[in-house]
Amino acid sequence: MQFWTFTPKENRLESGDEIAHLTGRASAVLKLLASRPNEVVSQDEILKFVWKNIHVTPDLVREYVFDLRQALGDNAVNPTYIETVRGKGYRLIQGVELARQKGTEPGPTQCARIAVLRPDCMIGGERWQRFADGMADELITDLARFSDLAVIARTSSLAADKSKQLPDIAEALKCDYILRKQSVRLARVAQGAIPAYR
Repeated sequence: MQFWTFTPKENRLESGDEIAHLTGRASAVLKLLASRPNEVVSQDEILKFVWKNIHVTPDLVREYVFDLRQALGDNAVNPTYIETVRGKGYRLIQGVELARQKGTEPGPTQCARIAVLRPDCMIGGERWQRFADGMADELITDLARFSDLAVIARTSSLAADKSKQLPDIAEALKCDYILRKQSVRLARVAQGAIPAYR
């Protein structure tokens, strides 16, 4: 078994001459597990720690644990480093130690904050508005996969008052960027109507 030193500030795992570079999110997951060795950390705790106030699907936790196992050369069936405790969460068993940082504690990575505003469905009623909301929700989830972005939670961004000017909306949501799809309209095609998203 290899023993790894993990430096959260640099998103880096090191074992002798071997170095593995992690994404910011994978590094944050490992930082939480490494701060509580041999303790089961629930999926909800990981979501709250890594994606503070950001709406993401729980599947992302599994994806980043998979990435960590790849970097460590671990096996989910017979784990050496990270164990899945079914129905409870994940546990760092052994072999990974946090690097000692002289006089400083690594702080959270600064990310650009982005909000996806709710699109207006111009025709088609509540059914198509739900469809438009679903597309915005998918955008929020997809954007949350990028380690250098912090995506404003769905409940906040989709409820934003769009009658305000964009700078005022950005200030209210405390974000740096706004993704605004102004409308969803229906376009007639061969067998029926489908929404056009623009």
